[in-house]
Amino acid sequence: MPAGNSIHAVTAMNALHSASFQNTVIRGSIWDPSWGDDHTHPNAPMFSEVEWYLTCRQVAHAGDTFNTYCQSILADILEADASLWTLFPSKLFGKKRGETIEKLKLQGKNDSAVREALRVYVKVCWCNEIEIISKLRNKIVHQAGLDPEGEIAATIEEFPPGQMHIYPVALDTDDFPVEVSAKGQLIIDAKTGYWASQHVLNLIHIIDQTLCARYGLKLSLKPIKAQTFRTTGDRSMRTLLPGTPLPQPLASSNSQPSPPIKPQEFPPYEPMADPKEIACAKTWQKISSQIIKFIRKTCEEIGVTDTGMSLNLSGNVQSHTLAGHDRDLNFKLKPLDSIDDRVNELGVRLRQINFDPYVTIWSTKTQMMDYRPCELSEAVKAHLIKSIQQTISS
Repeated sequence: MPAGNSIHAVTAMNALHSASFQNTVIRGSIWDPSWGDDHTHPNAPMFSEVEWYLTCRQVAHAGDTFNTYCQSILADILEADASLWTLFPSKLFGKKRGETIEKLKLQGKNDSAVREALRVYVKVCWCNEIEIISKLRNKIVHQAGLDPEGEIAATIEEFPPGQMHIYPVALDTDDFPVEVSAKGQLIIDAKTGYWASQHVLNLIHIIDQTLCARYGLKLSLKPIKAQTFRTTGDRSMRTLLPGTPLPQPLASSNSQPSPPIKPQEFPPYEPMADPKEIACAKTWQKISSQIIKFIRKTCEEIGVTDTGMSLNLSGNVQSHTLAGHDRDLNFKLKPLDSIDDRVNELGVRLRQINFDPYVTIWSTKTQMMDYRPCELSEAVKAHLIKSIQQTISS
């Protein structure tokens, strides 16, 4: 059987990658710092409106994409295993399995009920952020980004964020870019949109591999497509880093956030059984964030640009374990203002043996090396610096 994902997951992940890429290109297109700062830039008057529009579209798109995937994959597993139907109380979908399958294929069932079916009864891996993203989607689509009833706060209290062990590689577990003003207006920007897309991408990837293996679903040979963008003339395209908002020249007096919401403490899903595995997951998350920041800072100092950073979970990602997969951080480096298409590829793998984590680093022009313990040590920094320097010097 070919390795990969179901066609529903491939379609969803392609759409999510595309949305992030398109928003990044649009932001970079209207903001070139050489034209002025956030007060004198000719496009500054439209920054706040464009930021709000793009962010709303990306958050709502992430929520809709996840709901669509859930309906489609639930239809497939109900067809593959009729006994699954007996798990669901009749209040969820009624009493007719065949009719439910057909409605699921047409995206005709209640999204909340579908998510409950997968989360509670099928018992797939879940992250609380998905429920928050779904609520944000509803507020954006149905109430123009207003939350006068305080439903976002209630959802955050019911589904506290930051508790998933197999966390998106590109995100910080302590960073929660969602606020609501005292007047009930959502306070969200590019960081929120990227956060939503990454959580949906990560969870679809994990859920899909688990369900395809559990129910023997057909896997698609179609890959996740890469996106590119070019401009005419000799001016290279400037794109912002994913999740970077446009500058805001004026602060709105009515956009002060309400006091932070203290989440309830309870396990939101079945945790990993081995404390050593939990510690390994936390170590991976910590060092991945440190390495990304270090590489970006070093590139800026040396005069190198990253033209294609990708952060992935590699291997067979199952719901409640790190076994069988690595964290893959890949950077494609070029000298600033280079017109040469050649790149220096820098790769970092966060790996483990018996849940003892370690780091593997390589590049086009340096030897592959393993480093223990799994931390941003001086030896790791030296290898990364040398790899980045050789983008220019070799």
